[in-house]
Amino acid sequence: MIAAGRLLNTGVVGQEPDSNTNEFEEWMEYRALGRKNGLWKSDFRTHQPAFLLDLAQQEIERKQWKWSVLPKDLSNALMDNPKEIVLWGNWTRVSNDRIQRTRVHSAAVKSELASSLVTSLQLQSELNGFSIPGQLSERYHSSRSSIFQLERIADWSGGMEGMDDEDPWAVGIGSDLPELDQGLCQRLALRFNEDTQSWTTASRRDCDVPVRRQVWATPQEYDREGNNGQRLVTDTSFLDRVAGDGQRSVIFEVSINRNFLSSGSSYHNESDEEISYPNPYVRYFVYDANGKFRTY
Repeated sequence: MIAAGRLLNTGVVGQEPDSNTNEFEEWMEYRALGRKNGLWKSDFRTHQPAFLLDLAQQEIERKQWKWSVLPKDLSNALMDNPKEIVLWGNWTRVSNDRIQRTRVHSAAVKSELASSLVTSLQLQSELNGFSIPGQLSERYHSSRSSIFQLERIADWSGGMEGMDDEDPWAVGIGSDLPELDQGLCQRLALRFNEDTQSWTTASRRDCDVPVRRQVWATPQEYDREGNNGQRLVTDTSFLDRVAGDGQRSVIFEVSINRNFLSSGSSYHNESDEEISYPNPYVRYFVYDANGKFRTY
């Protein structure tokens, strides 16, 4: 490899004449041991959040558990505590053969349009937990202009594939990590600290950060998926800055999907004896410039 690296400096790597893509760099991107920032996939790992154990959930009868998501479950998914609000991400919790997947997405919208947006999302024919990302995708990748004009707060990074995907320390860590939108970072003068996996401002001390990234994964047992997740968490002070001009609100979409695992890694097939309802459960929250949450 050392000799190959030296040879690269002696000539021009072949490339298709009609292509603007550096084919060698593209080829190397998926074969490099680390990433462009020099980190391994396992370097992104942080401590697993201390989720509170809900004993009542453990006591729910098996055939009812999938469909027993309560409003407080969705509220608790958004806020583990008043100082920790989830901005963006997804995580999975496994207990015996029960698996619960939670997704949280957010965006900024004009305050006068927030209620109408929530109504529009709630009237979709299929609530699949991805409606806010869908609206953002339409806003940024479609020629059509959405009347709601959502502003991106966070998104998935992409480009995490590498040769260390099979590293035992990286098992369960996805190929995409959540990150703040670059435009928002510029507007709020935020910078990313790779050592602490957090975004802070130049005027703040490193110990006082408005947004942190959490990435965790537990070992798999018997070829089953373990607890894992990746998300951005913040507090109301950051939301106040996003909605600081009084013209914006932050809308959150929280969804929970429950299922069962069989003896292998595949999902348990639902029997005729089990109750069946549409899923997943979705709830919307709106944070206004007055510092209060509205729940729908």
